[in-house]
Amino acid sequence: MSVLEDFAKALGCREDTLFAMLRYVGDRSASAHYTVVAGWLAPVNLWEQMEIDWRLVLAKYDVPHFHMKEFAHSVGSFAKWRGQEGTRQNFLAELVDVISWRSLYGIACVVGQQDFEAVNREYELLEYFKHPYVICAAQAMGLARRRKGADFPNHDIEYILERGDPHQGRLVAICIEWGDHTPVYKRPRSGPDDGPDIDPPLIALQSADFAAWELNKAANMLGPNHPLWMYRKSLQALGKRHVEWNHYSGKDLIEWCESTRLKEKVRRRAPSL
Repeated sequence: MSVLEDFAKALGCREDTLFAMLRYVGDRSASAHYTVVAGWLAPVNLWEQMEIDWRLVLAKYDVPHFHMKEFAHSVGSFAKWRGQEGTRQNFLAELVDVISWRSLYGIACVVGQQDFEAVNREYELLEYFKHPYVICAAQAMGLARRRKGADFPNHDIEYILERGDPHQGRLVAICIEWGDHTPVYKRPRSGPDDGPDIDPPLIALQSADFAAWELNKAANMLGPNHPLWMYRKSLQALGKRHVEWNHYSGKDLIEWCESTRLKEKVRRRAPSL
């Protein structure tokens, strides 16, 4: 039984009426040492249901949004829970449940700053990609596309990333150059000055923020290549979904630079005299 057939059976519907399009929703988390783009792949109709379920959890706990940076430090909307570990754990557990029920795969790319700088000394990474974020986003979108091709070859795919990350215009230009779908950029949260003409936020982006922050935290604490059980319980819970969380080492980046797609674009630097 294929993944699609199994999924349709679980929902009690025919495979040919299940959905028309897949969507990958991703977000960036960055620190001095690592850049991460992480998110979730699911049919569009499941993303629509996730929006509803996510809002219900937020309403239940009386918070306007989820932002992992605020939550982790008990500031902003989460200051009222400082020291209330039971409430905090229950809240995260309910968000994990929403992700588990409303997504098919977790997909992420992690690039270390030291690896990026080392490979950039040999290849023109910075000139072509402009920023590690562009590499991570392009690779995460590529993983989502390959997953679609393997399990859902008859369905189209779209990519939605959080608006405002560095060099997003360069990512669009590279997608066009490569003949790939370009991402759509959305906000994950409403703003205080929102009006009727403001593009509404995509609440489900908050689930990608959750994954990206956890993976960046894990990489900074232990490094990105340890068994899942060694990491925080919240990351372990997210990892119970089918996940492809890929760390691109310096060796991986060099192999990519030497690939057919990039060899003529990311040129090897001339040796210094």
